[in-house]
Amino acid sequence: MGLGVAIGGAIGALTIFVMILTYPMISENIYESSDSKKQMNQIENKISRTSLNFKDNIHVQPGVSFVNFSINNNGHEKFWDFDDFHLAITYDGNVAGTKTRLTEIFDYNTAGFSGTSVESVDRGEFKIQRGTAVIAAGAINATLVEGVDFDMCTGDCFVKQVTSRHSGIGPTSGGGSQDMLDFTTFISYDGGLRNAGDDINFTRHSTAADNTRTSWEIWEYIGTASGVNEMKVLDTGICTFGTGTYDYTCGGGIRIDRITTAKGTCTLTICTFSHTVGSGPNRLLVVGVSTPGAGVSSVTYGGTGMTEIRSDDNGASANTSLWYLENPTPGSATVQVNTDLLTTAVMGAISFFDVDTTSPVDVHNGATGTSNNPNVSLTTTNERTWVLDVVSTQTGPISASSVQDVRWNDSQGSLRGGGSTQETIATGVKTMSWTNAGGSQPWAISSVAINPHPGTPIAGVTDDDDVSVFITGQANPNTSNKDIESCLVTSEWDSENDRPIFRRGGVGNDDGPDACDVSYAVLEWSGAYWNVQRIDHEYTDASADQSQEVSISSVNDISQAFFHTQQRNSDSSNDYRKVCASGAEVEITSPTELTHTITFDSGNSAWTNPAMNAVTWIISNLQTDADDKMIVNHYSPVQHPSGGDEEDNWEVGITSLRDGMSEAALTGFSVQTENCDENYPRSFLAARLNSSSTVEFWQSDSNRPNEISIQVTEFPHVEYTNVLSCNGDDSLGVNQWMIGNVTSDYLDPNIWNPGESIHVCSRTQYPIYPTSTITVVLTTDNGYSVNGTRTIP
Repeated sequence: MGLGVAIGGAIGALTIFVMILTYPMISENIYESSDSKKQMNQIENKISRTSLNFKDNIHVQPGVSFVNFSINNNGHEKFWDFDDFHLAITYDGNVAGTKTRLTEIFDYNTAGFSGTSVESVDRGEFKIQRGTAVIAAGAINATLVEGVDFDMCTGDCFVKQVTSRHSGIGPTSGGGSQDMLDFTTFISYDGGLRNAGDDINFTRHSTAADNTRTSWEIWEYIGTASGVNEMKVLDTGICTFGTGTYDYTCGGGIRIDRITTAKGTCTLTICTFSHTVGSGPNRLLVVGVSTPGAGVSSVTYGGTGMTEIRSDDNGASANTSLWYLENPTPGSATVQVNTDLLTTAVMGAISFFDVDTTSPVDVHNGATGTSNNPNVSLTTTNERTWVLDVVSTQTGPISASSVQDVRWNDSQGSLRGGGSTQETIATGVKTMSWTNAGGSQPWAISSVAINPHPGTPIAGVTDDDDVSVFITGQANPNTSNKDIESCLVTSEWDSENDRPIFRRGGVGNDDGPDACDVSYAVLEWSGAYWNVQRIDHEYTDASADQSQEVSISSVNDISQAFFHTQQRNSDSSNDYRKVCASGAEVEITSPTELTHTITFDSGNSAWTNPAMNAVTWIISNLQTDADDKMIVNHYSPVQHPSGGDEEDNWEVGITSLRDGMSEAALTGFSVQTENCDENYPRSFLAARLNSSSTVEFWQSDSNRPNEISIQVTEFPHVEYTNVLSCNGDDSLGVNQWMIGNVTSDYLDPNIWNPGESIHVCSRTQYPIYPTSTITVVLTTDNGYSVNGTRTIP
């Protein structure tokens, strides 16, 4: 294939020389007869009338894999009289980061470009690479090396895991129950995979004695910019949920770092406790203090004074106060609370990440009273604030309203103190409310709304309606085989602020709240043929309806629509953290219907109220030409039985691919697993397109049967016409080609007149190294030769 990207700025003069080689097989015997002399005269005449040379400079650019140039006919000989010609390109290639001198030979058959065949070019616009990776026992990462495990991208690209839960699937031998942190994985890489050394890492949260497998694909758009099938990769990255965070806006949302609570009697009017601040960005530390009446004169952290937000006093019965410190130094330090009087106290410290540390406080408010319902309201003026409160009362016990997440709730003598948070989306009135089961008592309550860091909007968005957010990895740090819900995540696109938002249903409760690492890719399907839908389905009682249908906008034909589906579980109780509740089988069953099928076990109460959601991004393509359109085949193989090997591995046959494996990807991978136990990694499966006619599957623990749905998507082609030069474009889908004639629309193979030219494009095996010298030698089958050399700075 050819690339002719001109180096920015003027291309320097190129010395090009033409060398006409002696016609082959000429010997002394050629002059022995008049016939031989006549033949020789014809040969000499032909040579004298033929003048092929380079019309333009050789166009090259460092870091890409293309050379192109034009050949001009200055004589009367038709270039097409030659059956074929050969092109030798010698260049300095970038081979795994090393400058290596290489020569490659390209053979061109001119007959293949005769007639109408040159008038249009059918080319693929996507390149797919694939493989499997195993994080070794005792290791945290598995690394794919650029130039060894995958080819450097030349266009927009991203990497995703091809697994049923967008994560690792467990050990390659032995099966059995695994802790979440041992087998779940996310992806990290730098540089967009377009530079030497842009390696890919699959990461888990432990150095477990067992390994874990995953499967992967790299999707790359290699078509022209602004083409009808263009896919733009706007952003890739990692978002980390704090231990108490349900929603997280990547690049612009508050996360909880750590929470510490303490209580006691302040010695000599001083109360102290230790708190550790993490090393995340845009840190804010907030301390809340509850006393039975004594005021707080100051608070320090590591000796640094904190700023008072407000205090609320109800005489000798209840007092609350809130304090903050911007960007505290990471690490462990002492919180010191200085009070006006010797007193008891209940205290809490919360450190946050991604706070607007230049203006952390949106609004604050407080209240006092005597009742069994301490409460306060405040009106936020900024979106996605976090409201934090601290309450003080007597007797108890106390409990917070359902919209609040309790961060501490304790007693010291008759004092009852607590703190809670409420994560908000929109602006408006937010109420923080507690109930005292001990009846009417004096109380005080203080509250504050904390501003999120504004983040950096993702650049380059053309149309928000064309954006999808793919989850490419999910890593759960939970130290047991429970709390699956704490790292089942769905995505949405914040069109107002050009940022992805991620949501999970639960934060875990087996061993306390869990964090969660999510890797992602923000894609804009910007070509005119694409259409994007986002479907958010809340499941109903499975005992009433195992298959649940959702209406979608028509995709015209399901053979031209694929999807990326995600799952979240919004209930952390024991009934909803089981294998059967971790996902559903999702299928496009008609052009206007998406079907979700979930396992119902009549002997288990888990499905009384599943509290599950699925988010499905549906991508359809409107191209209709039979040779060029996208082809999506949907498969629901026969249920794979339990009891196989561990690791279990099998193949499923598919319809033979139209264009081969390099233009096909696996999409819409979803699984439902029977039986409601908690033995993960059951329901975590991996898949790989193994050949043009088979898909291969893996599962680590084979003790439960699975129902699988998967799609094989062959990406669309485009037929290009009236193309007059390569212009550095590698997207014709072949290694070399000739395009048209510069002085008319297309080269007529029977009329190549003097002054006309054709463009020759060639793709080299490796990217061209900076400061490379490129030599091109074109030789016809009659032995005529044209040479050219170019050195790029």
